[in-house]
Amino acid sequence: MITIYSAREFYTQYYTELLENEAVHQLMISNLNRVISTPEEGVLFAVCEREHRYFICNCPPFAMLVTRSGKSSDEEEMRVGEEIAMYVREQGIKITGISASKGIVDGFLLHNKNMYLSESMDIMVLTEVNRLKDLGVLQYASSEHIEELATMYIDFALEALGDAPGRELALDKIRTCVERNDAYILLDEGRIVSMCMTPRHVEKGKCISAVYTKPKYRGMGYCKSMISRVCERLLQQGDKFVTLYVDTMNPISNDAYRAVGFRVVESCYKYEYKEKTV
Repeated sequence: MITIYSAREFYTQYYTELLENEAVHQLMISNLNRVISTPEEGVLFAVCEREHRYFICNCPPFAMLVTRSGKSSDEEEMRVGEEIAMYVREQGIKITGISASKGIVDGFLLHNKNMYLSESMDIMVLTEVNRLKDLGVLQYASSEHIEELATMYIDFALEALGDAPGRELALDKIRTCVERNDAYILLDEGRIVSMCMTPRHVEKGKCISAVYTKPKYRGMGYCKSMISRVCERLLQQGDKFVTLYVDTMNPISNDAYRAVGFRVVESCYKYEYKEKTV
């Protein structure tokens, strides 16, 4: 059974439960906090109750997000995916796609054939760092680095996502991260070789993103050295965990993060409609 809640009702009833597995629910929590502080049109929060509890959030133009309270059987997840698909259709809810575990997505696709896989990501979490060899000099990025980091961020987005923001948007993102000390760089002989950012602050930790090493410096251990030291710094500053999303089809990155101490806690698959709306 699917039950709809207002953002405030959803927060009151389920926020504590979401925090118990914060890394898995981090996007759900981020959406919820944003909508409560600034209400948005067309937003839906709901729960599907089976043996486990499934949390649903639709915040256009983003894909509908479904997370789960615990690991459940493929059969149960398929039924949940089907139930969500039928509910969306019966209620005339406009969505651009769905992002969920494989079983839920497979069930949803039984009733939605005109979709394609746009992302398959592992959510990884680190609570203890495997300290690796120090390479280069790690420091916070400063205003003098913004232009170069914007170029690196655009290159990262093109390589990782197949699309990139305009330069002004990239500059704004980098500038905000620099001002908040959320942008890190690794220098070798005074040159930037790698970068990463922590733009999303969850309640008990931080999410690393935009991890990028310039092509000519790859395969030398710079990225692993940077990430291990950034994670160590974050934990020393009081964060309980560090999390990140990594492409399931990129085993090199996955292995590098595992070497630092990350482990996979959930996988999520995003399917979008071949047409913009349904």
